[in-house]
Amino acid sequence: MVSEKTKSLRLKIWRPCRWERDVLDLSKSGPAVGDHFLECIYSWEPSEDPWDGIPDVQDTHALQENLCDRFAPEKDPKQRNISDLVEALKKVDQILCDNNKAVWSDSEETLPDERGVNLRIHRLLAFRNHLKWICDTFADMPGISVTLR
Repeated sequence: MVSEKTKSLRLKIWRPCRWERDVLDLSKSGPAVGDHFLECIYSWEPSEDPWDGIPDVQDTHALQENLCDRFAPEKDPKQRNISDLVEALKKVDQILCDNNKAVWSDSEETLPDERGVNLRIHRLLAFRNHLKWICDTFADMPGISVTLR
């Protein structure tokens, strides 16, 4: 289940467009050049809001600025590459290293039984682990950029 708050959080990985066929650019009256276009090769929306596990509002705002503002779609793709995401993860790790800055909480999902038991989740740690997987997976691909909003 995705909460209303989390629906707006979406990460996408982009690469320079690889045209499968010739495409005509009507604005230039000629063939489209692929280096002006990006194509999405991976998209992810977390099912839990990672910011809910951070009790301190200032830490939450600092992380949102470090991630969402830094990887906003309107920024130049060269300023939001995988190596920048690796650097941004260091801020997440700093908060995770302090035992009081990120906490476990009840999951929004429940077990599929009649009791409706929900599980505990460390939202920020789960978010961090997925971002780390993204960094490891896409690190060696040329021209990759990241958006997070």
